[in-house]
Amino acid sequence: MRRSDFWRVFRWGIPVLGAAGAVLFLFWRRETAPRNFPPAASAARYVRVMTANINNIEPNAGKHSWSRRRGVLLAILHKYRPGIIAMQAATPAQTAWLAVRLRGYAHFPAHAALHGNILSALAGALAFWNQIFFQNRFQLVAGAYGLVRPRHLQRNPTENAYYSLAVLRDRRRVLPTVIVIDTHLRHGNENAALCAAKLQVILRHWWKRYLDARAILLGDMNHPRNDAPVYSALLGRRYLHGCRGPLFDTFNYRRRPRGRLWGTWQNYVGRPVVRWPTDLIFVSRGWKFTPARIIRDHSPSGVYPSDHFFVLTTLRPAPVP
Repeated sequence: MRRSDFWRVFRWGIPVLGAAGAVLFLFWRRETAPRNFPPAASAARYVRVMTANINNIEPNAGKHSWSRRRGVLLAILHKYRPGIIAMQAATPAQTAWLAVRLRGYAHFPAHAALHGNILSALAGALAFWNQIFFQNRFQLVAGAYGLVRPRHLQRNPTENAYYSLAVLRDRRRVLPTVIVIDTHLRHGNENAALCAAKLQVILRHWWKRYLDARAILLGDMNHPRNDAPVYSALLGRRYLHGCRGPLFDTFNYRRRPRGRLWGTWQNYVGRPVVRWPTDLIFVSRGWKFTPARIIRDHSPSGVYPSDHFFVLTTLRPAPVP
């Protein structure tokens, strides 16, 4: 190639390569940067919310083993497509299995680092016991997880309650920012009431950081509405005159069939074994909700996804009084 031809190629080639590089950079930036979706008429102005105690992996569970239940669980989640799913009793292995198959969802806490002796490994797994899955329309803004009362450990370690908290922002800016608290209260009444009260303290601490956020507190509470100390603390009745007020239970208890059990713990028998629901969804002011629905789906062969029925409600933003 003559020198004049070389300079001609160089003079025209560099701008062309530069323009192509700029286009590729802009395309890469568009694909990798977090998307700020503009408000769209097609964006759903509601969110389905589910609480699901999926029951951890139990050895020698036979018909109710995780390998048989997990397909039923996945089918239910695909059927109802909740925007937010609060899971309890989820081991790291179960979470990993679901994270791969629940496409279009992220989850928090992300993963457990299990190391050290068996006690520290167990504590690490329990800290990730409550998993919040959420559709990709939401962006995780902040989060927290761990013991509800870290300075008051129970003599029986299984009586320690854990929680996970996620602050979720709608990328399309259609729904309000949401503070989601997923918890699994334990069986002892006194400690459960104290944990319920502490969860209200945690919620209202985060409300100070996100003033316009709505709240959802949900999970396996292990205590029904007739357990007054725990239920009253979960509602936050002590905040009756506060600017944010108490929470609201999404169940309509007048819908309970007369003379029948209506609980959400079914112990794999497919029918309630307790009178009242213990898997509950509470919401703050600023939500309009459909009455909570108990999901009793199972496989044709009678396999249930868990020893608990799941609970589902639909939330729509409403003016805050």
